[in-house]
Amino acid sequence: MVRITEKQWADYNGFQRFPFDRPEAGNEEFARPEFLSASFVAPGNYDRILGQPDAPVTALVFAARGAGKTACRVMADYDCREGQVYQGGQYVLSVPHIHLHQVHRLAQPAPAAPGCGGISAEHHAEEILRRAVPAFTELVARAPALREAVQNLSPLQRLDLRWFVETYSHYLTAPQAMFLQNLIGDAPVDASPWLATMLQNRARAAPVAHLTLWADLVHQIGVQATYVFVDGIDEFQESAGDARAAFVLVQPLLSNLDLMDGTPYLALKFFLPDSIEPFVRQDAAIRKDRGFIIERIHWQEADLIRILRRRLDALKLDEGKAQDRTMYGFGALCVPGLRGEIETKLAQQAAGNPRHLMILCGLMVSAHCAREIEGRTIPTS
Repeated sequence: MVRITEKQWADYNGFQRFPFDRPEAGNEEFARPEFLSASFVAPGNYDRILGQPDAPVTALVFAARGAGKTACRVMADYDCREGQVYQGGQYVLSVPHIHLHQVHRLAQPAPAAPGCGGISAEHHAEEILRRAVPAFTELVARAPALREAVQNLSPLQRLDLRWFVETYSHYLTAPQAMFLQNLIGDAPVDASPWLATMLQNRARAAPVAHLTLWADLVHQIGVQATYVFVDGIDEFQESAGDARAAFVLVQPLLSNLDLMDGTPYLALKFFLPDSIEPFVRQDAAIRKDRGFIIERIHWQEADLIRILRRRLDALKLDEGKAQDRTMYGFGALCVPGLRGEIETKLAQQAAGNPRHLMILCGLMVSAHCAREIEGRTIPTS
């Protein structure tokens, strides 16, 4: 009697790898454009969440763990970077604000007691600007029209851009820094007292004010809007198991009226765990009557089945697509007695959660592979 491995099952059915490993959207694989675009299923309110760059609107998106908020955020970021959001050269600068442990470090540079206290909107704005500079560099490198616009900046605009790059260059790579140096060059500095005073005052200003100036400057260069994607607030030690701590981490942003609804050319897109929604609803400092929108990610059983089929199809080997059994769904990979009903039953058990569905499918296949099969050879192709 023999058993087959999950890899052998995947090879036999023509998959690149076992399709139910790593279902979390934060995995590096989901950042691969070819896999992301092939496997993503947009929730019905995706376009409303993304909005229009010529009238950017902040959005709060709530979802349970595994329900697709990070997949939605990754795809929205991808759409901005690849140009599917804009028309006619109206570029969107996409800034992922997902390394929130760095915000915690900015607020507590010295060892402190556990928790997320002491964090302000200024700490968030500083981290956002540190991420915005390399994101802007990558956008300009891909867009000839923006490179030309930077080269045609006035001396004072060029000085502005150099100031932001030098002040918030923490995450620039060496090639990015060299690219900017060659593009911007040395900005002539007027030695007049008023200019020196202006630069000194700017250096003393808070990062929230800098972020407002930054959004306006890149708009002058040709960027229609700056989108800041906020995600991962429950993904590090201080907030992973504590909804209140997660809320405390992001509350300074949510309650800052300038950033939420008062900065031209800027929109924050929050992808939040549903565990903090009650805190958001109850906090009077968060002005729900302002111009931002609140959405939730929900999936019906039919949606889950479509997500499953898209994932299976995306992971099929190219040579196997000509005889692709996944077009008939997960049931086509099962014994005849399960076909026609297994997807629906699994979707019902997943209760609207795509990650739960993938885990259930993986458990089912693993149980199948663990069975001892008498009188059969192990498949090799």
